[in-house]
Amino acid sequence: MKIEHYLQRSLKNNLLNWKLQIKAWFRSQTTIKVSKNAAPPVDYELVYEDKFDSHTKFEENWRYAHPWGDFHPKTLWRYWPKTNEVAYLSPAGLVLENRLKPKTFIKSELPKWRQKDWLPDEFTINWASGLVSSKQNWKHGWFEAEIMMPSERGMWSAFWLSGEDSWPPEIDIFEAYTDEDVNEISIQPNIHWGSVEDGTKKDYGAPKFKLHEPNRRYIQYACHWTEDFIKFYYDGHLVQVCDNPEMLKDLSAKQYVILNNGIKRPKDEYSPLQSAMVVRNFKVYQKKV
Repeated sequence: MKIEHYLQRSLKNNLLNWKLQIKAWFRSQTTIKVSKNAAPPVDYELVYEDKFDSHTKFEENWRYAHPWGDFHPKTLWRYWPKTNEVAYLSPAGLVLENRLKPKTFIKSELPKWRQKDWLPDEFTINWASGLVSSKQNWKHGWFEAEIMMPSERGMWSAFWLSGEDSWPPEIDIFEAYTDEDVNEISIQPNIHWGSVEDGTKKDYGAPKFKLHEPNRRYIQYACHWTEDFIKFYYDGHLVQVCDNPEMLKDLSAKQYVILNNGIKRPKDEYSPLQSAMVVRNFKVYQKKV
């Protein structure tokens, strides 16, 4: 994390988060036999649940890829198919694959706003990555999912929320990264707010957490988002509290949910392994009215 991330927090908040990070590190060094789940406050009620066991419900509530497109013009090594090629339901839950499946795009056939100056007239993206986004949007609540990470080199997988009509805002419940060692997984929460256009975009900061064997067991990842704070829970434990007033005021828009497997830019010394992330369930709770 950068110095600016610590400076935009209060001393009390920094001390609390350092304490939580130390506790998380000690837990990661022990053998965990049973995964734990955190629970939403007692005055919250379940407003949406998906066990990913119904194709009809899935098609009604989720879309393949982002609502704005199937690739990002600055990450031309992966795209997100708009069909169930690499994102599909199985007895285990929602499977999000990363697969070597080259696809050629024609610049002139893209919407005008996507025809960036630096894009060639024709280009091929090699890796298909599973990504689904919710058709529903929420403002505030408790968001959770039980997920088994992929065993993947160069991983960049995530469970996050993004603004209904703009970016930022963004709440990353986790982004998971690896390099060559598939078991050396860094898991990071983060928050983005402000505006790219006027140069006010900011990040809360993304400390790295390690969990015991997140690619061999299902772990609950949860976020509690209110007007007063955002809290992140991993494996049943609170790991970070975010309470910057400017940030919370700016996070006023409804957000949709994204679940994705993914990779960083492939390197010459190693290539991805075509692994999969599996999501066993997803739930949203909100405060009772």
